[in-house]
Amino acid sequence: VQRAAETMAQSVARNSDHRFLGFLVQRKISSLGEIFVGARVDADFGPLIVVGAGGVQVELYKDVAIRLAPIDEKSAYEAIASTKIARLFEGFRGAPVGDIQAVARTVSALSRFMVDFSDRICEIEINPLAVLEQGQGCVALDCVLIPRNYGH
Repeated sequence: VQRAAETMAQSVARNSDHRFLGFLVQRKISSLGEIFVGARVDADFGPLIVVGAGGVQVELYKDVAIRLAPIDEKSAYEAIASTKIARLFEGFRGAPVGDIQAVARTVSALSRFMVDFSDRICEIEINPLAVLEQGQGCVALDCVLIPRNYGH
């Protein structure tokens, strides 16, 4: 990190147009797989929550479950279970079982957040959400939040 900071500082010093805001350093995550969790405000239906295969697989498989928000943990678990990616976290081919309860808590919490702030936010996407072994939780590796009136 020290060397990266020095390199960035030198670059900024050479070009006054550059702005350096800082570094984000994260621990390396070894997950069982990735989930996509998204929420948006639909013009006809209001706040929605979406869950499915994460990372680039969300675009490849288009295997998602969509529910009206907010949803509780039980409904979130059922939504996750309705996708094909859920099998990966059930100990598929002898792999460890994933912490789908933690994912369900995250999906439910995001759905409530979207409802509570739907007047200020139009979309949120967590992709990927790394699923760890049962009892170890899940970790958001990337998140995008788009406020209402963005760019206006």
